[in-house]
Amino acid sequence: MKKYIKEFCKRGLVAFGFGPIIMAVVYFALEWGGVYDTFSFSEVAKQILLVSAMAFFAAGITVVYQIEKLPLPIAILIQATVLYVDYISVYLINGWLKNAVIPIAIFTGIFIVSFALIWFIVYAVTKRHTKRLNERLDQR
Repeated sequence: MKKYIKEFCKRGLVAFGFGPIIMAVVYFALEWGGVYDTFSFSEVAKQILLVSAMAFFAAGITVVYQIEKLPLPIAILIQATVLYVDYISVYLINGWLKNAVIPIAIFTGIFIVSFALIWFIVYAVTKRHTKRLNERLDQR
């Protein structure tokens, strides 16, 4: 267990440094979308720290796929749950998402579709790669 916690922290710390970059992209998107507002220094600092923490957990949770005793569907469910709670918490705390049923339902739908689409792509690419490797092994 200690090995997985250490790996979680290592992966999380690598991603933690991307918080300011993510926030810069968000600020540019807000400005481009006409939503730009003036932020106080404390708001910017809070948002950078929260997004950095979000990146820490999002990267760290990928360690569930290294736990061999954990079935893949359970690992996927754990990752999806942690990511959902991580993202929605940061979005609500930063005020990027209104704390109301409709916005949260829309966010949830987009999250589920996006997560499933990404996993479908990962599955398809891995399956194709595995098929090619098996064909090469059969040729030998």
